[in-house]
Amino acid sequence: MFYPVIIVIGVVLLGIGVAQRQFHTTTPKEEEVSSPSPTPSPSDQPTPSPLPSITHIPSPKPTTHPTIQPSPTPTQQVQTNNTIDAFLFPDAKIIEQTTSSLHLTSTVAPEDITSWYKQQIERHNMNITTFVTTSANDSVLNKLAGAGKELNVMIVIERKQTDQITSITVTKEAPSSTVEVNVHNQVTN
Repeated sequence: MFYPVIIVIGVVLLGIGVAQRQFHTTTPKEEEVSSPSPTPSPSDQPTPSPLPSITHIPSPKPTTHPTIQPSPTPTQQVQTNNTIDAFLFPDAKIIEQTTSSLHLTSTVAPEDITSWYKQQIERHNMNITTFVTTSANDSVLNKLAGAGKELNVMIVIERKQTDQITSITVTKEAPSSTVEVNVHNQVTN
């Protein structure tokens, strides 16, 4: 059972030995070069016998270290979702939803909600056309509006003095040909 394996290994080793012998060219030894010799006659030289041609192909060497290629730096992609769902605040409860409006509630601070919506407007490659923040007697009323080529949104964020819940209303409209930009910050005590 092991004899065919041994024979195959022997043939492979013999082939490697022949290949190495042909691959390495022999050079005349120093003694042969330095000693004078008479010019041999053609009959004195042995006729080389043809040997089988074996081409030595070096095997690829495995790398010991993995090649690390840098990945491209991610770039901020412009949101293309123009549905009302793109403006659904993550920590909010849906009270009412249509294809063009949302009414939500959340226990998150109105300032944090306002900041998130401002970022959403910018991610959608829209201009902020209205940004009004009003705070009086622990009540908050913030209004944001964004206008873009494909979408306009109006967002109202409101928390009354006695409530711990913030109300969020988002309205989506088709873009108009004129855009008015209003930025107001109003704090009343």
